[in-house]
Amino acid sequence: MDNFWQNFITYIGSLVVIMPAFVWLIKKIADHFFSNKLEQYRASLEKENEKFRITYEKLHAERADVIKNIYKKIATTHDSLLSVTSPLQLNGEDPISAKRAVFVKNANDLLVYFDENKIFFSKSLESKIDSLNTDFKLVWNKWASSQGGYTGNGHDIDKWHEAWAHAKNESSKVRVEIEDEFRQLIGIE
Repeated sequence: MDNFWQNFITYIGSLVVIMPAFVWLIKKIADHFFSNKLEQYRASLEKENEKFRITYEKLHAERADVIKNIYKKIATTHDSLLSVTSPLQLNGEDPISAKRAVFVKNANDLLVYFDENKIFFSKSLESKIDSLNTDFKLVWNKWASSQGGYTGNGHDIDKWHEAWAHAKNESSKVRVEIEDEFRQLIGIE
């Protein structure tokens, strides 16, 4: 029986020495395994984050480019509308027929470009740009009717002045609202 207890104590003693070493070894293997998995997961997340960042930067740059281009088209269309509808046509300026052609080209370019890129704008801003385009058409129709364009009856100076005043005042207000929103979008205000 003494031998039994001696063997038992030796066995327990061996376990006490071996078991912590075994637990330590298992822990190291698990740490190594999970550390590798964690590093792989971290690398995967960093790769996805980089893809997202690059995509976002490209999209933001493209949106800024669209804003810049649409603003140029709005400005040139509005300026050409003001030029053609101005009651004061000076000597040396292009004839009204040339100004008319410039406005029509600018207005069409604006409409096509906006239609192709309206996805870059909020519904609110899209509505304002649509409103400005509608306003340009309204002014154009008033002006064209003042020129006898629809009736052939000659010039109606009051309608002509009304068209120009609308382009100068009302259209300009909407243009300024759009400018303000563009500034906010690109982070200027």
